[in-house]
Amino acid sequence: MHDVVVSHRIGGRREFNGCVRHGVIHFLDGNADRIRRLDLTTRSFLSAFVGTGDATSMAVASDGQTAYLAYTGGRIDAFTSTEDGTARFFAAAPASVSRMVVADRYLFTIDGSGAWGTHALYQRATGARVAAADWRSSAVSLLFSEANNTIYFADSGVSPQDLNRVQVDIEAGTLGAEIDSPYHGAYNLRAPLRLWPDGSAVVTGSGLLFNAADLTYRTSIGLSFVDIAFHGERLYLIDTVGDRTQLRVLNHRFDILSAAYYPGAAQRVFVHNGQLVLLTSTGSNGFQARLLDL
Repeated sequence: MHDVVVSHRIGGRREFNGCVRHGVIHFLDGNADRIRRLDLTTRSFLSAFVGTGDATSMAVASDGQTAYLAYTGGRIDAFTSTEDGTARFFAAAPASVSRMVVADRYLFTIDGSGAWGTHALYQRATGARVAAADWRSSAVSLLFSEANNTIYFADSGVSPQDLNRVQVDIEAGTLGAEIDSPYHGAYNLRAPLRLWPDGSAVVTGSGLLFNAADLTYRTSIGLSFVDIAFHGERLYLIDTVGDRTQLRVLNHRFDILSAAYYPGAAQRVFVHNGQLVLLTSTGSNGFQARLLDL
């Protein structure tokens, strides 16, 4: 594979998020409380979205046009890529938001304001908190499926760890019941969670696939990973081996076709515009975005 490398240095805490459709990678620079943006087309950095407090979580809309940043205390700001990148107040959660994700026309959040945790929906057009449910689980990883308007998340494992789903009624702006898997700690549900390309399954970082409809176990890839990407009938898995990132290519039967190694610890992997985008952290607060031909 021929590769092109973009290197950069940022603060210590990094939360990577990707908007593959528009070729912009967003990541939270936790030390500076800002969202930095890397344009994969020009291979250059866009202006950063500068936060107004101690950032706790980030979310990016699927079209890449709007990003959200939550802070200690519950404030949530919104940033629009077509504007000058200045933070605008979006909403105030009752407590600090630990996780959030864009769910169609809503922002789904998890905060610690109630017993256990509180799940909420904020209308993106107005910032209004239109739904909230107490006695809900916290999450170590969560995602939204556009295929069935469902939030999937692995909870914190207190009693014990489960894979969970919550239906979002887009028209009514309401949250369904929190439904967990039938296994209650019987499986290792390591983060992250990723959707199978056709939306029919959720795959965990431990390499396990669960059916999206009812969270029943389907199969296992047989390998754990830090992140996974899909292209055609190929799977691209990354993990960290020593001080290097291991990239393994699998076919649809989960046979390993090849393996390659790159500097730094594994962070994220995407497919964009016919290339594999590999993010690794290197050295003291540095990272590299490597574009690999498929």
